[in-house]
Order: sequence, then C-alpha cells, then structure tokens
Amino acid sequence: MEAKKNGVSFEVPLSLELRNYKINGSIRSEKGLEKAMEQAHRYCANLGIRFAIVTNGSQYVIFEGQRIYAPWKEGKCAVFTSFGDIIENFNLFWNIMSKESVLNGSLKDYLVGKTELKKFTRPLDLVHVRDYVQPRNDLYNRYLQPFAEYFLGDITEEGKLDLLKDCYVPQKSHSAAEDALKPYFLERIKYLREKFGIEPFVESERDAGKFGTAVESAEKYIQEHVPPGKLILLTGGVGAGKTTFLHRFFRVVLEENDRLVWLYVDCSHAPIETDKVESYVFGELLGDFYRKYGEDLKSIIEKNGLATLQPTYKDVVTLVAVLGANGFSPVLMLDNIDQQQLVSDKLQEQTILEAERLSKALRAVQILSLREQTFFRSSLRGVLDAYTVQRFNVPPPPFQLVVEKRLDNLIELLETNPVKLSQMTGIEPPSQDDRTRIANFLRIVRESVSYRGPAHKSISNFMTSISKGNMRVALECLNSFLSSGNTKVDEMLYGYAKSGSYKIPYHAFLKSVALGDRRYYSGDASRVMNVFELNTNLTDSHFLNLRILKYANDRTTADSEFGRGLVDIDALKIEAEKMGVNLKAMDYSLARLGQFKLVEVEGGKEMPSEAKFVRATPTGNYYLRGLITKFSYLDLVWQDTPMADAELAKVLRKGIDTTDVQYRLDRVGLFLNYLAKQEMLEFANNSEYADSDLMGTLFMDDIKHGYEIDRRYILSRLTKVEDAEAFDDSHFTEKSYWD
Repeated sequence: MEAKKNGVSFEVPLSLELRNYKINGSIRSEKGLEKAMEQAHRYCANLGIRFAIVTNGSQYVIFEGQRIYAPWKEGKCAVFTSFGDIIENFNLFWNIMSKESVLNGSLKDYLVGKTELKKFTRPLDLVHVRDYVQPRNDLYNRYLQPFAEYFLGDITEEGKLDLLKDCYVPQKSHSAAEDALKPYFLERIKYLREKFGIEPFVESERDAGKFGTAVESAEKYIQEHVPPGKLILLTGGVGAGKTTFLHRFFRVVLEENDRLVWLYVDCSHAPIETDKVESYVFGELLGDFYRKYGEDLKSIIEKNGLATLQPTYKDVVTLVAVLGANGFSPVLMLDNIDQQQLVSDKLQEQTILEAERLSKALRAVQILSLREQTFFRSSLRGVLDAYTVQRFNVPPPPFQLVVEKRLDNLIELLETNPVKLSQMTGIEPPSQDDRTRIANFLRIVRESVSYRGPAHKSISNFMTSISKGNMRVALECLNSFLSSGNTKVDEMLYGYAKSGSYKIPYHAFLKSVALGDRRYYSGDASRVMNVFELNTNLTDSHFLNLRILKYANDRTTADSEFGRGLVDIDALKIEAEKMGVNLKAMDYSLARLGQFKLVEVEGGKEMPSEAKFVRATPTGNYYLRGLITKFSYLDLVWQDTPMADAELAKVLRKGIDTTDVQYRLDRVGLFLNYLAKQEMLEFANNSEYADSDLMGTLFMDDIKHGYEIDRRYILSRLTKVEDAEAFDDSHFTEKSYWD
C-alpha cells in the first residue's frame, strides 16, 4: 500500500458505467496517481507481492502491481472515489477486499478475469475394465509363494533360528553395539553367580507357599545384593532392524549363557490409555516368561511360592528378585514403544519414565527400543534431557546384502537340501526340474539386485529409496515383484538358459512393483506415488505435490530446536495462504506425500494433520532427483493423472495397451508437453508465484530435459548402439524433440 496525505485527492475521469479501468488508459491523465502507482509497483517488484493499493485514506485504487507475461500498466485497476462511494457499493468492496474474499481469489478474478474452469478427464477412467487384475505368474502361484513368504518374512519368528543365524546382515555399527553389550551381560552373570556365592532362599515349612514371605525376602535381597539396574536405549529408523538385532543378540550371540533370562514385550500393540500401559507391560513380561522358561524354572518358582503370578508391579519385582537370588540375570526388553499409530508424545514420555523407574526398582537390565527421532525429541525437550542413558544405534543394512543372503540361502536349499527346505516351510518339495527353474529365477533376481550399474538403473537403489530404509517394506516390494503377473518369468528364464546370465531391466522391475497384479496403474493401489495427481475438488495444479516436496527437501540440512530438516507446517501453510492456495489442498497433498513416505512428520505420526513439523525423506529426494524424469515412471503415472484436455486423454487412452516402445516414448512426450503447458498457464495466471519459496519453482524444463536423456538412452539400446551402458549425455543440449 502506498499511502498519500489525506486531502490530496486523485482526479480520476470516472465513467458512470465502469468500476475498473485500464491503467494505461484514462488513469494516465492523473499524474499524481500514476506516480504513486509506479512507486507501489516498485514495492511489489522488490517484495514479490502481486497486488497493490494506492490510497489517501478515503479514495482507494487497487491494481495488479506486477505481472509476468505482460507489462503491469496493461492491467486493470479498481477505483473507489470516496467513503460515500464505498458505502454505496459496500457489497462489491467487501467481496473483493475482505480477507476471505482475497484468499478465495475474488480480487484476482475481478482485476485479472476469472480463470477458465477446468474440466478434468483421467485416461484410466476411459478404460472399460480399469481395475482389471491379472493372475500372478505361474511359477510363484505353483511353487514359489511359500518359499518367498518364509525367506523374505520376519526371521525373528519362532522356528526360524537357523534363518536368523544364516541370513542376518551384521554391520560395523551392529558389531560395535554387540561388543559393548556382550561383556556387560557376561560380567553381570558372573557377578551374581560367583561374587556373592548366591544360594536360593528357601522358606520355612510353616510359611512355605506364603506369597508375603517371598515378597519380603525378595525385596530385602534385591536391596542388599543385586547390582544396580541399567537402562539401555537402542535407536534406529522404522524397519532398520532393531528387533532383529535384539533377537539375534540374545538367541545367537548369547546363546550359551544359560543363566540369562530375557523377557520381550512388543509395545506396538499396547493400549493407548496411559493408566493401562503398566499392566499391559507386566502381563506381556509374565506371558513371555512362562512361554520360554515356565517348564525349565518351574521348580524354582513353585519352591518360592510363586506358582500364580499376576501382572502387577509387586509380582514382577518378586519374580525378578527370585531369579536373581537363584543366580539368573533377568533382562527386560520393551520394543517399539513409539510405533502405535495414535500414540501421543505424552504417552511415549511416560513409557520412558516408567522404564527408567522399573529398571531401578528391579535392579535389572532393561533395553528400550525406539525410533531415532523419538530419542532426539525426548533428549531435547523431554524426559531424557534429565538422564544420561547409554545408547546404541542400528542403521538399516544395505538392501542388496539382505536380499543376497536370503536368496542365497533359499537357492542352496533348493539345490542341495530339499528335505530340510520341506521341514522349514512345511510343504512337499517340488520336483528336481521345478526346483532348478525356481533356483535359476531367484539367481536372476539376486544378480539383478546386486548389479552395480549406472545409478539410474540400479534396482537396489530404487528399492532402498522407495522403502525409506525400511527393510520390511523393501522385502515386501521384492515379494511383489516375484509374484506379479507383470513379471515376465518365462522370458527371463529363456534368456538365462540361452546365455547363462540375465539382468532384469530397471523399467521392468519398477513396472512390476508399481502395478503388482493390476494391468493398469492406479495411484490408490500402488506402492509408487503419482506426484502429478491432484484432487480436482481442491486445486487445478499438477505441481502442488512437487512444490511442497521441494520446499521441504531444500531444508533437509537446516537445523532447528526440534531437529534437523523439520519444516513448520504452520509456516508452510501461511506461505501457501499468501499465494492463494487452498489450505485443504495443502492438507491433501501433505497426506498423500506422507502416505507414500516422501515426507515424514515428527513423532512418527501417520497423518500430517496431527503434527506440527514435516520433513522430506530420502524417498522424496529420490523422486525429485531422478524418478520423475524416467520413462518407466512417466509411462505409468499418465494413466491415472486427471487432465484438463479431454482430447489428449482420449488419444492416450487409445494406445494404453500398446507394447511398441517408440509409440510409448512419443506418448510420454505428449503427456509432458501437456504438463509444461499447464505449468506455463498457471504462472501466467499467478504472477505472484515467481517470488514465492513455495510456489516459485518451475519443474518442467528439468523434467523434459532429464526425460530426453532417458529417451535417447532407450533408443540407443533398441538400435544396439555399441557400449550403450556408457551412454554419455554430457554434450546433450538440443530440445528439438519438444518443438
């Protein structure tokens, strides 16, 4: 706003029929007003603001202070000549100048003209049977499914000890944690058994079976003899392998220590009511004790009058004391304390406090497993800022190493020990020929995952990025590829038999993972997000997802008091609101980006609406830095993208089933040209975007350039260009394909 003295009026030659005027028309005759508008224009240009007002207190001239694709003086202005004029036309004044009206776009519509209402057509909606599901490939259906589910599933399950031993992927950090923890447990057992010469306490005949005496004896013993309790934190990302590390440590590393009693509680299913957490934990501890040690330690428990234990603080303290008095070293593990969908920060903090209190009261070792971000948040502004707690971190193992170990183990059993394989999985082994086919197919997958080719073709890189380091999700994606009806098993086995080697193309792997058993791509049924999708009830922009993602990704190295890379969602929405973006559209995009793990919110919450901060993930970075330029990705997502061009949607739909590569390449070119046109129109209609950190990025030039490189590489492979693996795009500059 450029404010002039009250009383200095602007003599505008007003028309009785007009309210808005061309700036370079009759307005130019009033030099004082023109000069004031030019000054306001400079402010707009410097500050990145679109609309301006010149006023002397009673007269108001409202106009578009900067435009991108046309001179600002070719725009229009709205003029209110006096307070009386405003009162007489108050409905109009309110409808274009109130905050709500400006946010709804009424001011822009009045000065610039209403943007043409877009009607969207999704190519997939034009397909008669768009949800068609193909049968899974025959090899998986007939033979491979039970093997894949067993070997690619959770190796900490009961009965999978051999798999846990053979398929665990140790890392240096894992080894360091084991080396630090192992002596502690060994020394503790030695301390209990040797230093004190512990003898089991036995009640008198008169008081035998009296629970009260056992409690008194236990409390006295635990106060006088047992070494102090200890709380140990094990941190790591979701699916990084914390649970697997713990199970291997106690079941394999400390396998020979028969005096160790380790009790495990999975808190991911704990009640969310704070007053029920303690009884849940105690009940799970006792249940695990009876499952593992009920028979072996039955005589000790009964001898001390503890035949019936209840999930109470008193009974658990008694049990731990009795175990210690008999030379055993109890260890309590609380796993996944922060992985409940509806868990609150307050409940997580209370769980940590309870664990600290319990470890001191029981004089036992207690291991708490939680996510890294939960630990950092609690260390900065939660209960852990008051404690010095020993902590170990478990980073996710490399995906290709996990797959290599699992598949190598399965291949070896298929080829050398089908009887053991049958015992492990509980099914009859296939014939020799079928086992050979399965082993060869798995060998193809193993070699393709381990392939160290160009980064943009690396299946391992794709799987690691798309799963955000969560090995459970990565293995589920691999199982999707193995089972998918889009996986050309016979073609792979034929190529392998012919040459002794076969590398699965990146695009074929991506297609099988993205589609699963579906014939056509649907963003609602895929593991791979369509970043160009939009909720047509809330926005007409194909780029809001990408803009939010880039805004967050640009700040991944920025530190705040709440953690590195965290973006304040309120600040993000304020920036969007300034640009006239529908806040419900922002919520929708944030939810979709979170659903596909391109962003994450603090505290592990599932929905951004429940959180205050958000940050981009490595998965989001992977989309931004290359996936959105790849033919294999673009050739899928156009199918489920609403398009403001019904004729184009029809053209694309007609060839949706073609397998001709050149046709498909040209089809993606049409899709990208459409997106580029939409981006240009969006910026033409919203000149204020140019100076916005959130809305100011133009994506399509980079996407089209990256796609052109990928297109040329694909054509070079089709025409058998020599050394196509080393295709060099460093001198590529022409854009003729897009003319």
